[in-house]
Amino acid sequence: HRLPFLTYSSLTLDTEGDLRPGLSRELQLTSRLSWVNELEYDTHSKWEWNSGLKYRLNKTWSFTGGFHSDHGFGAGLNFQW
Repeated sequence: HRLPFLTYSSLTLDTEGDLRPGLSRELQLTSRLSWVNELEYDTHSKWEWNSGLKYRLNKTWSFTGGFHSDHGFGAGLNFQW
């Protein structure tokens, strides 16, 4: 669900009954570069967050890199359709 200021919210429930509310926001820095932020609360593992950059190569592909509070630094290639 989209909230004001283009912030997105989510609410998921897994098979073990853990509830996960979350917020995410993507800020467009240039026509190809954006800053992605996510915050999520898990009733089992508590707070998780990640922040990173996404560089759009074209309509379908982008490079991503960032930091996750549990997993550390990471990078990858993203496919969107």
